[in-house]
Amino acid sequence: MSDWRVVYKLQDIPVDGSRRVATPMGDIAVCRTADDRIIAVGGAAEEGQPCALAGDGGADAVRQFDVHVSDGVILLNMAGMGLTRLAT
Repeated sequence: MSDWRVVYKLQDIPVDGSRRVATPMGDIAVCRTADDRIIAVGGAAEEGQPCALAGDGGADAVRQFDVHVSDGVILLNMAGMGLTRLAT
């Protein structure tokens, strides 16, 4: 089951930076790597800071979330998070 929600535009996240998405299950860090990959992990980064786990294999220690980029818009799969409203 999928519940894709727009969370940010790609341009909203600096290269090697992150933004926070608040959910009832805790914060999710949406990270942008130097090669423009987007990674979403539970509680891995402070907003605006580099995502320490992006691309180094350490992300196995935290929960990863499905993320997709389409036409410069970042979508996060919120299925199973019990959201009624997205807080960013």
